[in-house]
Amino acid sequence: MRTKAFVKKRGFTLVELLVVIGLIGLLAVALLRQTGKGIEGAQVITCRTLILQLQAAARNYAAQGKYGDYPPDDFNPLRDRIQVKIDGINTGIESFLIYINRKGSMDEGFSDEEKFCNTDGDSNKSALGRYEHSQKYEVMDPWENPIAYFHRRNYRKTQTYQLGSGEDADGESFEVRAHRKPNGAFHNPRSFQIFSAGLDGEFNTADDIGNFLIPKDDEK
Repeated sequence: MRTKAFVKKRGFTLVELLVVIGLIGLLAVALLRQTGKGIEGAQVITCRTLILQLQAAARNYAAQGKYGDYPPDDFNPLRDRIQVKIDGINTGIESFLIYINRKGSMDEGFSDEEKFCNTDGDSNKSALGRYEHSQKYEVMDPWENPIAYFHRRNYRKTQTYQLGSGEDADGESFEVRAHRKPNGAFHNPRSFQIFSAGLDGEFNTADDIGNFLIPKDDEK
């Protein structure tokens, strides 16, 4: 007569549980990192698309042959008959928006007001451009910072940009320069530069995103 063999069931020891919990934690961290990279990648693509749109608007402005070449990055009432008070903050991109949206332009300019921001909270006494607003708006990148714009004639000048958007903005300002190649020459010497501060929120670093190729630190 056969007797049944009883197998003693053993539960997890404390050490084994800790090992399992540790492995689950590592997997969770890896998953979060991959998800974060996915979000960052999507933001970069969105930023590049936005810059291409702005680049197209600038080229369409020039193609009209009505106002010279590309939109100025500085306000000059005598030259352009646009009355704007200059305050020295975010001037490049503010000027860009005002000129491409000027009333006399035959081109549509840039009308995606969801991408507008006003990090320095400035405005004009009278309405600016075809949208009948007096706010001196900037174009906002996916990280809620204003995009920088330089016309070729002012590549050697610095601009001041105030970063951040909304109630939580820290109002920090940065001196911004046009980007140079490793050999010291300016990118896009015959046209203009449009670029974002990128993920790190600092201009003139390797992760800036522009209408030109910015070499990484290890490629310089």
